[in-house]
Amino acid sequence: MFPRGRSGDTLKVDPAGHETFSYYACWLDINQPSDKRFPLVTSNPDGPFTGPGLEAIADLIRGAHQCLVAEINFDLDPIAPGATTANSDKLAQRNLSIDHSDNPGAADTHRVQHTFTIRPTTLSPQPKQGSDELMIQWGATPPGTVASLYLPGVSAAEIIQLADRRYTRNRWKAVDAYTLETAVTGAVSYLPVPSGSPADLAVLLTLDLPATVRAGQTFRVVLHQIIDSPAPRPRPLFTAPQVGVVVRAATRTTAAAVVDRRINSRHFLGAFQFSVLVQTRREILPFIERTLVNLRRVIATIPHENRWFPVIQRYLRQVAGKVTGLGGHGEGGPGTGQHEPGHHERHEEHRRFEGKIASLRYNRFGDFEGFALRTEKDELRHFKTHERGMEAIVRRAWRERIAVLVISEEHEPHEPISIIFLRAPSEE
Repeated sequence: MFPRGRSGDTLKVDPAGHETFSYYACWLDINQPSDKRFPLVTSNPDGPFTGPGLEAIADLIRGAHQCLVAEINFDLDPIAPGATTANSDKLAQRNLSIDHSDNPGAADTHRVQHTFTIRPTTLSPQPKQGSDELMIQWGATPPGTVASLYLPGVSAAEIIQLADRRYTRNRWKAVDAYTLETAVTGAVSYLPVPSGSPADLAVLLTLDLPATVRAGQTFRVVLHQIIDSPAPRPRPLFTAPQVGVVVRAATRTTAAAVVDRRINSRHFLGAFQFSVLVQTRREILPFIERTLVNLRRVIATIPHENRWFPVIQRYLRQVAGKVTGLGGHGEGGPGTGQHEPGHHERHEEHRRFEGKIASLRYNRFGDFEGFALRTEKDELRHFKTHERGMEAIVRRAWRERIAVLVISEEHEPHEPISIIFLRAPSEE
């Protein structure tokens, strides 16, 4: 995708052979659902793509963030077939994603997630060659965070068996047929990737952050794919000096030839960074609502048998729960299991009031009738309700001085339909 009327940029060469610099920029406008360019599945990845069955780039995206790959095309030094950004100096890739957590809000509001793919590098490992591994560096992610990986393309029990054989202490556990879970207690986690899968595995990483997170905090998680085989040629551009492993080639000269022997060693094949920003509800709600709208559009274009469908379906449910927890419109939509694709949703306009419970109101018979909320603007708003469940929530918020978000219908602003704690209540 290049600017209109251009197909690339030609680097300028200095006649005297001096080093020169060229800069090139373009606006990648992929948010055009009517611009059909690529097929969902093809045996010819290089194109050209014509005819029916094409999809817009916006509908082929499988997450809120995408990587960018840049290529230097030089005919005298071509890119080798099968080259990747890990072993070619003519390809560069940037993987940086950002998600948002509330401060801390309800449980769903400080749940963050990211989708990615991982492919085993070999179907038949050589003798003494271990399986690929997923290495997760947790950085400053707070202890108490629960991380889960959803991999519908491979059995969770198979991965756990492999991890039990490989690691002295395996902290991962299977919580269902395709989901693994671990508590973040250290700096790094490892997980083996089974070698038997010939295709990319679609994965959803979910982090449930503890209620102790506060606005302004940032956590960065880095994921690496590690392979246990000879390092590729040419030398990978991506290195990780913090591991302290240096791979060198051993050579032996004979009268007949020079033999290049590569050392078997574990090395990085690729990586991406997943950053979490903790912000207030007002800051993150518009972004999360846009993500929900995009996911609903995308899942309607994915066949149910496609490897991405169950991943996006779970992703969509989590984001919908997050929007609801933030006081937005998160219910229903394609793929959530609440409405069929194409169902027309009617959203009522809601009013939202944030503050602390000032008082509870009872009638002369002792029956609960409502409550008063002291808003952040120091206004006193009265709400009417007779529900016992609402009384228990309001009483606890009043007793523990918990800030709450009260949601009501636009046409009935004094009748609450939802009350959301803006911090976790204390344990009883």
